[in-house]
Amino acid sequence: MPNVVLGPPVSFEGWALLASAFIEEVVPGTTMSVMRATNALRHARFIVLGSLPRIPLIVAVRGNRPRARERLRSDISRVVPLLNLDDPAEIVRQMYGSTPEGFMALLNRLEPEPLPSPTEYADLFRAFEARDVRARVLMQMSGQIRASSVKAALTLDELSLHPSVVASIKDLDEAQRFNSAIALIRRTCSDVSDDEIRQSVLSRKAETKPREWLEAFLLRRMDRSVRQHPVVADDPVFAPLVTGPSLKAASQTMGNCLRQRVICAATSKAAYAVSRDHTIAIEMRPMGRGASWIVSEAVGMNNRPLTEAEERQCGQWFTERGLYFLAGPAKADAKLLDAFGIFDFEFPIAFEVAA
Repeated sequence: MPNVVLGPPVSFEGWALLASAFIEEVVPGTTMSVMRATNALRHARFIVLGSLPRIPLIVAVRGNRPRARERLRSDISRVVPLLNLDDPAEIVRQMYGSTPEGFMALLNRLEPEPLPSPTEYADLFRAFEARDVRARVLMQMSGQIRASSVKAALTLDELSLHPSVVASIKDLDEAQRFNSAIALIRRTCSDVSDDEIRQSVLSRKAETKPREWLEAFLLRRMDRSVRQHPVVADDPVFAPLVTGPSLKAASQTMGNCLRQRVICAATSKAAYAVSRDHTIAIEMRPMGRGASWIVSEAVGMNNRPLTEAEERQCGQWFTERGLYFLAGPAKADAKLLDAFGIFDFEFPIAFEVAA
């Protein structure tokens, strides 16, 4: 049985418990020795448990496959001597070859639960071995270090690496959202420096969601989208809204939510334009892989529906520019469809088909 470093037993679960339970069949007391180990030793033993091949382990335990179990016997004979060690630094040395400065201190400050994936321990080790900024940021954090902070430090773009930012990240999805946001800024804000992005990230309030932060940044600095706008810059009727400031200004002038569509505009999920007299705003969506676009919405000031005259005029303008649009049925037929409960998607522009 592994030597026991006394302490209050702290339970654990997941992949580490699966591995421990399998070894327990051969070496009773394995699980309790991990549960009662001091924190650095506990995580060092998690590193050892994580070295067992995961897929064969799952097959052997959950599938109750005798042959798979037998193949794991050699792995058990390898890890048991390491689990018998009471010196966490020695365990790490034997597992990874060295103990980089700060690594053992970090293990001691981790939450009691094992990291979500055993590979994260190796990723952490490499960061400390290389004296990477990710390791420095983790060491600058105060108190106990959550698994989500480890994942954030290992995942975030370097421009976001700061103790306060890392501590605010709740899960991997949020870290990836930050990375995607920074990548989009680099693609759509041509003259923005890394330092400006970094300062914006650091000045973000904790209660500000990544989407809100990205929208605010793009409204200030976006000067291009990832795809060519369907309306040319010198169009005599429509002004293309290509930049963040132009979307913000049009939203204020027309009393609508164009400013909230800035991420859609940046990614070219949609494109927006307003009539030169600021009486009509249109939304266009790309079609297929070509350069064709379809008008998906057209509204007047304060999102009012277009008048019949405006609809006819818009239909002519769109046709002249090669823009497609959905044509709704005649109003009498539309009422008949409604009366019989035949609902499809609403036609955002109720152009009537020619009789």
